[in-house]
Amino acid sequence: MRELFLRTGNVIFAFSKPIIYLLLNNSRRSRVAIVCNDQILMVKSWLSDNKWGFPGGGIKRKESDLESVKREVYEETGINLGNKNIVKVSQYTDKYLIFRRFLIFYKTTFNQKPATEIVKKLEIVDIKWFKVKDIIKNPNLFEDQTIIFVQKLKIKS
Repeated sequence: MRELFLRTGNVIFAFSKPIIYLLLNNSRRSRVAIVCNDQILMVKSWLSDNKWGFPGGGIKRKESDLESVKREVYEETGINLGNKNIVKVSQYTDKYLIFRRFLIFYKTTFNQKPATEIVKKLEIVDIKWFKVKDIIKNPNLFEDQTIIFVQKLKIKS
């Protein structure tokens, strides 16, 4: 049943990609790398091209970038970042044809892997820890911006 749910999201995404890009045009989005030793926590969205990416999402009006990171991480992974040290790593504009979105990347580090739970079950279908070296070796499994960001993190693998 879970696999059928995921495949349905992939098909809907494929047909609605231009509409999604139009809706997200000029939007501000945040992503956060949750790091533990040489591993990074990734999520897989239901409405996607079946690739892994960082937790994160849109920054709401009257919400700071950091508030959006904390909210999105909790909604997608069940992890409460609370007073964790969250560091801005980079930002860039993602361009697709005439559409663009502004992405802000953050990083936070844990000494032990925190417990995870999908809170928004209709948005996220899976959560998984990946070794940095496996992300670099298998770029086709990950969103494009994920590979760019992982390389900027300079985590020893």
